[in-house]
Amino acid sequence: MPPYEYFYDSLGLVEYNHWKSSIKVKERIYSDIKKEAIKYFKHDLYALLVVVSKYSNLIFKFYGINITKINTLSGLALKIYLSSFYKYQYKFKFIKGKVESDIRKAYLGGLVLTKLNYTHKTKAYVYDVNSHYPNAMLEDIPVGNPVLSISKDLYSYFGFVYAEIIPPKNLDFYFIPLRDENGKIITPKYRFKGIYFSELLKESILYGYKINVLWGYKFNRGKDVFKNYVDEMYNGRLKAKLDNNNYLQFIYKLLLNSLYGRLGMKDIENRLKILSKEDANKFMTNKNIVFYSELQDKIILRYNNVNKEIIKFTDLTEKSNTFVDKIKQRGVTSSIPIAAAITSWALIKLLKILNMNDNKLIYCDTDSITLEKPLDDKYISYTELGKFKLESIINEGIYISPKFYGLKCDNGETIIKTKGIAKGIINYQDLENLIKGENLSVTTTIKKKQKTKNLVKGTVNIVEQNYTIKGKLEE
Repeated sequence: MPPYEYFYDSLGLVEYNHWKSSIKVKERIYSDIKKEAIKYFKHDLYALLVVVSKYSNLIFKFYGINITKINTLSGLALKIYLSSFYKYQYKFKFIKGKVESDIRKAYLGGLVLTKLNYTHKTKAYVYDVNSHYPNAMLEDIPVGNPVLSISKDLYSYFGFVYAEIIPPKNLDFYFIPLRDENGKIITPKYRFKGIYFSELLKESILYGYKINVLWGYKFNRGKDVFKNYVDEMYNGRLKAKLDNNNYLQFIYKLLLNSLYGRLGMKDIENRLKILSKEDANKFMTNKNIVFYSELQDKIILRYNNVNKEIIKFTDLTEKSNTFVDKIKQRGVTSSIPIAAAITSWALIKLLKILNMNDNKLIYCDTDSITLEKPLDDKYISYTELGKFKLESIINEGIYISPKFYGLKCDNGETIIKTKGIAKGIINYQDLENLIKGENLSVTTTIKKKQKTKNLVKGTVNIVEQNYTIKGKLEE
């Protein structure tokens, strides 16, 4: 008989004890539970089979692709793009080595901006962007081989620039991101250095930033590289929505949003082998081993090939200004310049909203913004790609820190977001106490650190952790 803990949310204790003590139940409990469980599993698997079959037929009908050959949705999006929309003249390049690691530093994702310990009792307006990143994919994209340059002229670049950045003194929200020594994304108010998409730096000058270029990588401009893909997926999604075809609308949405992120994946090229101990010892002499475990008389190895320097710089002068073309070229599985450019274009498109003088920003999270006043109608559309749609109206809100806030909506709903703390532990009153400067002690469940994972057993330790959240966080 399963313990009561598996029934407490659907069965009273008295009823459970009666059921457990029933002679009739005792006689058939094991056979019945097994029979019902197998029946449930069969129905569950059959339902999944029907869904996967319909999905598989749909993708094959539209794009001629067998989904059983692809492991992930983002992989499918890339396969569809490369097979049906990619043209050779786009010249995507698979870039590795020092160039890849440099440009990856400019790939930082969406920003979360808020005033710490901010509260309002007046109305505010929450908007989302229609397909924020797909809209950014319509802009010019860096393609071709990178050219290393030491030109100091920002406007001579289309690509990625390493520069000293001097922020202005009068912005409500600073927007050029930087990953600090702890890996946290910040938007500094002080002078700093970093590598960024050239178009973001050009745009930042309009808001008072000063940019001192040190060096960079120049690319060719790829125009309309993703236009046909984005148009087909977005228009397909709109039509499915009009037809009340929710599952097809969802598929189009996922394919639309999965492609750019796939292009930013690291190509680690890990392999897995199971070998005898003797063969494993020989094998490990020229491989980079990332996981090792004994399995009876065998050894499980996850490895990748030892990295070799594949990129060389020669005769680098302002006069020659060339990059030696020794970049690995093959079936493109990722392209970090494209992914980094798309996330930067997405940020650029938000800049006109982040620091408006007549409508102050309260909160921003990637493609969602909260403003003191309604947006001008010229920014609003529920169907046009890249425009804003009103998601909710807030009567009051409390913002402790990024992704840690509470909202009371005009429809009576209360929304609480507490990153790092399990849902339901903190309520609106707790947030009000924090904003007054009172500390809050909570207990929540967390995954223990990486070293407690057991890859062989496939387990992760989940523990309870006590936290003290300090009131009145400092800027």
